[in-house]
Amino acid sequence: MSRQISAESLRILRMDDALQRRREVALHASEIGVFEFEPRSGETFWDDRLRALWGVSAEEPTNYDLVMRGVHPADRDFHDASTAAVIDPKGSGHLDITYRLFPLDGHPMRWVRAIADCFFEGDVPVRLVGIVQDVTKEKRQEERNDVLVYELEHRVKNTLATAIAVLDLSRIGQTDVDQYYNTASDRLRAIALSHDTLRRNEWSDVDLKHLLDREAEHFLGSEPDRVRVTGDPIAVPAHNVMTFSMVFHELLTNAVKYGALSQSTGRVTVTTRVAEGVSEMIWQETLAHPIPTTTTSGAGFGTMLLENILPAEIGARIDRDLTADGLRFSVTFPTLEEQPK
Repeated sequence: MSRQISAESLRILRMDDALQRRREVALHASEIGVFEFEPRSGETFWDDRLRALWGVSAEEPTNYDLVMRGVHPADRDFHDASTAAVIDPKGSGHLDITYRLFPLDGHPMRWVRAIADCFFEGDVPVRLVGIVQDVTKEKRQEERNDVLVYELEHRVKNTLATAIAVLDLSRIGQTDVDQYYNTASDRLRAIALSHDTLRRNEWSDVDLKHLLDREAEHFLGSEPDRVRVTGDPIAVPAHNVMTFSMVFHELLTNAVKYGALSQSTGRVTVTTRVAEGVSEMIWQETLAHPIPTTTTSGAGFGTMLLENILPAEIGARIDRDLTADGLRFSVTFPTLEEQPK
C-alpha cells in the first residue's frame, strides 16, 4: 500500500532542503570546508570546499597522508602533534590550529584554520568532526599590521634621534636664545609634519610634490601657488621622507627670509626628471629685483643638510649656485626604492 506524504511533511522537507542550501552557501562564502575522520579505520570524508582548498579532485581518495602532503613542511610536526593530542582520551578533545597549506594543484600557499572535536567511545577515539577555513586574508592583514607596528617603533626612534640632532645643530652660530628657540621649534614642526604625512600614507612611499606642497602651505598660506612643481613624479620612500621634508623646509625658510619668496612677485619653480634609474630635482628661484649674492651664505644647519646629510643619505650629487636672479639648487640621485623589511 502506497504511503502519501502530507502537505505538512512536504513543507518541512522543503524547509530542511532550503536550510541545507543556505548552510552550503554560507560555508562557501566563508571559505569553509567540512571533514570527518575516523582514527581507527583511517577513513575520511571531505566536502567539495575542502577538496578545493587542498586542490584535489572529487574522485581522489582522501586520507591523512593526503592531508600531510598539503601541509607546509615546516608545519607538519606541529600538525601531527596537534592531531595526536586531540584524539588522546586524556586531552580536551578539541582542536583549533592555524597552519600553512600548499594546495596540491599548484595554487599559491594559503593559511588555513582547522577547528574540530573528537568523539570517544570509552577511551577510544571514534570520530573527528570539524571545519577548515581559508584565513589567508586575515593572516596577510596581521602581517601588514605587524610591519606597521615595527615601522612605527622604528620611525619614532629615528624621529627622536633626529629631533635631538636638530636641536644640537641649530645652536651653531646662534647667540640669541629667542632666535634659537624659534628656529629649532620651526624645524621640529617640519619633522612633525613629515611624521604626519607618513602616517597618512601608512608608512609607504610619498610623492615628492606632496611633501613640498604641504611645507609650502605652512610658509605661504593662501599663496602656495608661488611654488610650482612640474615634471615627472618622484616617489620618496618612507625612510627618506623626513630628510626631504627638512630639505624643503630649509629651502623655503631661506627663500622666505632672503630669496625669491621675500618679494611679493618672487616665484620658485621646481622641475623633476626621472630617466634610466636616475632622478633629478631642480629648485629655481626667480626674483623681480636682484639681491646681493652674499645674503644666504654661511655654514649653518641648512647648508650642512643640503651639502652633507642629503648626499650621504641618498647618494646624491648636489649643485648649488646663488646668483642675482636667485638660488638654483639641483640634486641628482639614483631613483629611490624602499628598503626591504
